[in-house]
Amino acid sequence: MRRRLALGLFLLAGAVQAQPLVYDGEALRDVIEDVERRTPWRFLYSDALVAGRTVDLRTDAASLPDTLGQVLAPDGIGVEADYERQRILLVPAGPTPVGETRIVRG
Repeated sequence: MRRRLALGLFLLAGAVQAQPLVYDGEALRDVIEDVERRTPWRFLYSDALVAGRTVDLRTDAASLPDTLGQVLAPDGIGVEADYERQRILLVPAGPTPVGETRIVRG
């Protein structure tokens, strides 16, 4: 019985990772809310950074950080992903100055 339950949970987790995430001209805020509802990924971002932005995005949960980074780069938004905790940090694009680090608490 436990093996069946474990197998069922494993298959369910795989299905969540494989479901397509498709957005055409959607508000970035709405995309973030939908992704958080449908996947284990959580976002940290400045409201001013995402305000008024729209995106076209086609990916799945496993590829989300990389694909999102490619889509948002032309808009000056960088994507930093913590795969272990499944957190995505949206930051202004550009190099971090030497000796400077980012600390996020919350």
